[in-house]
Amino acid sequence: VGATVSVSRLANVNGRRQLMSIGGDRSDDRGEFRLFDLPPAHYYVHATLDARSDSQGASLGYVPTYYPGTPSHTEAQQLRLRASEELTGIVFPLVTTRTSSISGVVRNNDGTPALLAMVIVRERSRDNDPMMGASSGAVTKPDGSFTVTNVPPGAYIDEAQAIASESRASATADVVV
Repeated sequence: VGATVSVSRLANVNGRRQLMSIGGDRSDDRGEFRLFDLPPAHYYVHATLDARSDSQGASLGYVPTYYPGTPSHTEAQQLRLRASEELTGIVFPLVTTRTSSISGVVRNNDGTPALLAMVIVRERSRDNDPMMGASSGAVTKPDGSFTVTNVPPGAYIDEAQAIASESRASATADVVV
C-alpha cells in the first residue's frame, strides 16, 4: 500500500546512458497501480516504499525494486509498450533490506555553506556506468547540511550542484554504504 511505482526508459543525457523517469503513481490499498499516457517504447517498471523501523530501531527499507522483482537494474526486464496497447498483470515483490542515511555538508569554494544545493545520490552500476542506476536526493539546508534517507547497501556517487548561485559549481564523492 502506498508504494511509489515509476516507469523509466533508457536515454542518452550528455553522452551518458541514464534511466529517465517518464511517469509514476502510488499503489492503492490492493497494491495496484496504473500508469497512462505513455508513448510507445521499451520501459523499466520499478517501485519502492518508505523505510520502516524494526524493534531495535534499525531502519528497514524497501530497495528500489525492478520488474520482475530484482534490486539490480541490470537484471530488470524491459517491457515493450506498443501504440494503443495496455499492459496488465505486472506483479512483482518489493525487496527489503536494512537501509542507511547519507548525511554531509556542502560548501562553496570559499568555505561558506552552499545554500540550496541539490545533492543526488546515484547507484554506481556494476558496469561502472555511474549514471545508470537508481538515484535519490535532497536539497541542502541554510547551513549546507543534507540527509538522504532510505539508502540500501551499495556503492554510490554523491553529486552536489549549486542551484542558487550563478557559478553552477558541482562536486562528486564516492560513497559505500
